Amino acid sequence: MSLADAATSSRADTIQQGPDRFGGLGAADVRAEIGAEPDGATPEADHARRLWQRQIYDLDSKVWKPVLHRIFAGTLYRDRLRAVRIQNDTVERIRKGAAVSADFGSLVAASGRAVVGVSSIIETSADLHAAEIARSGALADLRGDYLNALMP
Repeated sequence: MSLADAATSSRADTIQQGPDRFGGLGAADVRAEIGAEPDGATPEADHARRLWQRQIYDLDSKVWKPVLHRIFAGTLYRDRLRAVRIQNDTVERIRKGAAVSADFGSLVAASGRAVVGVSSIIETSADLHAAEIARSGALADLRGDYLNALMP
């Protein structure tokens, strides 16, 4: 088997199968197995160099690029999920703030009703006191002014 045949071994076919075969996990091992660029000035060395370059190209284009695209897509997805989470948190805070505002409005209305209620109680107490004085006066008129008669 010549150097050129060795370079076109089953590893080149495996690399061409792409990310389904390795999924990016064994790519470093494949790259190590491909090795360094062949050197030399012979026709076999030139052929081996072209095969090596094709293997490196295949590894980059069919394994590393898809892996990097998946990483990018995952990062983009994660960032968008974070943005959605932040928006959801903001909407939830706004909803809670609106609920607190509604509760606060209810408290203010209840407080206003309480002030009106207190005013009504005070007015009613004053009316009761006035009625008590009027009743006492009416009873005194009915009985006569006997209290003044008891006093010397």
